[in-house]
Amino acid sequence: MRTSVFDRLKSDFQGKKDAGEHVVLLQTGAVESWNSVFLTMRERVVQALEERVSQLADDMRRMDANRMLPGWNYCKFFVLKEGIVRLYRLMGLQDEALAQYDELEAVFFQLLGAQRLSWFSTFGGLAEGDDYSDILDTNKRAYGRQLVETTISLFDFRMYLFGCQAQLLVALGHYAELAERAQRFIATFGRSMREPGTGLSTAFVAAWTYSTCMNIAEILEGSPASGGVRADGGSAMRALAAAKAGFLAGARQQLDVLGALWQRLPSGNDDSDLPSVANPVLAAALATDERFDQIYVRTCEQAAQYYVESGRRRFARAMHGD
Repeated sequence: MRTSVFDRLKSDFQGKKDAGEHVVLLQTGAVESWNSVFLTMRERVVQALEERVSQLADDMRRMDANRMLPGWNYCKFFVLKEGIVRLYRLMGLQDEALAQYDELEAVFFQLLGAQRLSWFSTFGGLAEGDDYSDILDTNKRAYGRQLVETTISLFDFRMYLFGCQAQLLVALGHYAELAERAQRFIATFGRSMREPGTGLSTAFVAAWTYSTCMNIAEILEGSPASGGVRADGGSAMRALAAAKAGFLAGARQQLDVLGALWQRLPSGNDDSDLPSVANPVLAAALATDERFDQIYVRTCEQAAQYYVESGRRRFARAMHGD
C-alpha cells in the first residue's frame, strides 16, 4: 500500500520532463522530508496557477483586440477577466486582482462615453430592496450567472463591480482609498440614477444614497485607524475621521429630502405615492415625527464628532447648528 501511494504522489507532482526527484519518502520525525514536500507542492500549485493566468491573459488580449467588431460582448469580456481575478486572489495577489477590476471599470466608462451599452437589459433598481444593501455583499444576487447570460441590469452591474473593488480594498487595508472611491461612486452613480428614462424616483435615489453613505461610514469604522485620534494627531486618522463625517453629512442631506417627501419636516410635500423603504432604520425614521427627529439629531451629532476628531471644528459647529 505504501508503494502505491508513493508512486501516485510521484505521478502527480513529478513531470515527465523533470530530471530531478520532487517527492521523497517521508520518515517519522524527518522535518527535512516534510519541508521538501511542502515546498514542492507550493511550487507546483503556483506554477499551475501562473500557467492558467498566462492562458487567460492571452485570451483576454485576443478578445480585447476585437472590441470594435460586431458581436463583441462586454459582459462576456468581464466574465473572462474575472477568471483571472479569482486566480490572483487564490495566489494572494490582491493588488493584481484589484487592477483587473479597475481595467474593467475603465473599459466600461469608455463604452458608456461611446453609448455602447446594449449588453445591459435595463437600467434596473426597481427590484424590492434595491435601495438598501451591504456594498461588501457581492452574493446578494446571482450576478455571475446574469453576466454569463447577459441579462444583468446596469444598476446591478454597477453595484457588483464597486462591491468587488471595495472587498479588495478592505482586504488590502486601503480604507482611505475606499473612502475616496466611494465618494466618487455615490456622486456619479447618483447622477446616473436621476437621469430621465431610468424610472427611479427622487425618493428611491435619496433612500439609496442615505443607505450607501451609512454603509460606507460603517465599513470605515472597521479600519485599524478608527480607534480614535492619537495625541500626535496622526494625519491618517484625521483623514479617516473627516471621510466618515463626510458620509454622515451626506446621509443627513438625504434625510432633508426624505423628510420633506414624507412630511416629517415643515417644508414637507403632500405626496401620497411614495415607495417602500428597505432600510429598517430609515423606514422607522420615516414612520413617525419623533423617530425621524431622533435619527436626524443622532446623524448630525455623529458627523459633528468626526469633524471635531478631524480638526474641522467649523464643520462640526455647522452640524450642531442644523
